[in-house]
Amino acid sequence: MTAVERVSGGRAFRRFLRVPARIDGDCTRAPFLDVERKQHLGHGNPFFEHAEAQYFLATRDGAPVGRISAQLDRLAQPDDGPRVAHFGLLEGVDREALHALLAAAEGWARERGATRLAGPFSLSINDEVGLRVDGFERPVRMLMNDAPQWYGPAVEAAGFDGVQDLIAYDFDPTQPLPRRARRMAEQTAAEPNVHERPINPRQLHTELRTIIDIFNDAWADNWGFVPMTPAEVGALVSNLRPLIKPDMVRIAEIDGEPAAMIVALPDLNEALQGLDGRLLPFGWAKLLWRLKVRGLSSGRVLLMGVRRAYRDSPVGRGLPLLLIQRLHAVVTPNHGITDLELSWILDDNWPTRRVIETVGGVAAKRYRVYAKDIA
Repeated sequence: MTAVERVSGGRAFRRFLRVPARIDGDCTRAPFLDVERKQHLGHGNPFFEHAEAQYFLATRDGAPVGRISAQLDRLAQPDDGPRVAHFGLLEGVDREALHALLAAAEGWARERGATRLAGPFSLSINDEVGLRVDGFERPVRMLMNDAPQWYGPAVEAAGFDGVQDLIAYDFDPTQPLPRRARRMAEQTAAEPNVHERPINPRQLHTELRTIIDIFNDAWADNWGFVPMTPAEVGALVSNLRPLIKPDMVRIAEIDGEPAAMIVALPDLNEALQGLDGRLLPFGWAKLLWRLKVRGLSSGRVLLMGVRRAYRDSPVGRGLPLLLIQRLHAVVTPNHGITDLELSWILDDNWPTRRVIETVGGVAAKRYRVYAKDIA
C-alpha cells in the first residue's frame, strides 16, 4: 500500500531530492546535481517570494516510491476565472503511486481555496514545464522536464485533461541556413536603424536584465505567462554565469533601443551524465573537465523574443531570423556545438514556429500540460 506524507524537516527533504535517482523508468532520465536541486527547491529560491509550496513523498514499507510538489503562485492567478494551483516534480514507480501523489496535491490545493490544479510546473512556468508525450528517442535537454512514456496516460486516468502542448525543435547548426532565411536575415541586417550584437560580458548583469525585460514584454500575451521578478533575474544570472558564452547570447536593437534577443547555452545535461547528482568525491573534476576542456556538443536555445511594439513591423518580423543567423555563424565554429534544441514553443504559436521552420528546425518533441477541476 502506498502512503503519502508531507515533507517536513531536513532529512525528509533530502529523501525527496533523491527520489529520481532511486526510480527506474523506461526513459533516459534528465541528470541533475543535488546542490542545484537543493538550491532550486529550497526557500532561498526567489519564487517563494510570491508563492508557497508543499512537497509530498510516497513510500511503501518505508522506501520512497514517488514524489510531487503542490504550489500556489500569486503571480500565476488569472485576472478572472478559477483560483489555480500547480503540481510538479512528479515521479512515481507505477500508476498507483502517481495517483496517490496527485490526490495529495489536490487536497492541499483545495485547502487553499483552489478549484483547479494544473501541471506539471517544476516549480513555475519559467522552470521545467509539461510531460513529454512524444519524441522519446531524443535526449532531454537542460531545464526541460522528463518522464517515462506511461506518465501521460496515468495522469489522464486520474481525471486530468491536456490543456496546452509545447514543442521542442531540433536544429542542425552544421548545415547552411536555407536561402530564403539567409536573404530575409540579410535584408533585416541592412536596415540602417538595426544593430545586432553579442552581449558584453563585462556588463553581464545589466545585459541579462535587458534580455529579461524583453522577455517579460515579448511573452506577456502568451498562454500561462508569469513575469520574472528582479530577484529571480538575479538568481538566474548567478546560476547561468558559468555556462554563458557571450556570442551565443545576442541582442538586436532598433534605433539604439533593445528590441529582440536570443539566448543559447551549452547543454549542461551532457556534462552531468554519470555523476549521479554528486560533485564529491570526483564529480566536480569530471564536470569541470567536460565544461572547460572537452567542451559540449549540444546546446539549447532557451529564450527568443521580440518586443510587442516591433513585432508586427517588417523589420520586427525579420529580427528573429537575423538573431538565428548570427547564432548559427558562431555556435559550431566557436564552440563545437553540432546539435541545438529550440524549446519550448507553444503548439499554437505559429508565427514563431514558422520562423524556426524557415531556418530548418524540425519539430522533435512534444510536451503537455494537464489540468483538472477540483472544486
